[in-house]
Amino acid sequence: MTKTYHAMSMPEIIAMQEENARLRELVGQMGQTSHPDDDAVEYFSTNLKKKLKHAREVKGRSSWRDPNWPDRVINECLVAHLSKGDPLDVAAYCMFLFVRGEKTLPIRSPAGMQLVPVEPTAEMWIKGMQETGHDENGEMMLLSGGQTCRIYAAMLKAARGES
Repeated sequence: MTKTYHAMSMPEIIAMQEENARLRELVGQMGQTSHPDDDAVEYFSTNLKKKLKHAREVKGRSSWRDPNWPDRVINECLVAHLSKGDPLDVAAYCMFLFVRGEKTLPIRSPAGMQLVPVEPTAEMWIKGMQETGHDENGEMMLLSGGQTCRIYAAMLKAARGES
């Protein structure tokens, strides 16, 4: 992942540091006068506003309001930003869709590929174990390469909801 940095003037840096200090103070006060959820939403939205303002003023972006920008493309941008690590970017694309009255679309995998859980679910493990069996003590037997492939295939079937 490559990060892009933009030059900032000293007054901009000082203003950002002061704003961050003010926000840290607000976080410290969360829950004292209102519900913590409300405080968290306020904190998050303040940071999202700052990020969107920077994108408008520094990067010249504001195309989310363009009716010619299809929701499919906004959804693709949303999915692409999931792995980049900044929840504000993801939230921005969700906000674009929400305000436009659009829905999130299912994540589509490339042709011939299927999305499965990163960590196998209990059902996937059970199906995989049933494929090879266990010895009389309930212990897993030593596996050959072919057995490992069968376990993986059974786990993928379980991920797809097949029996």
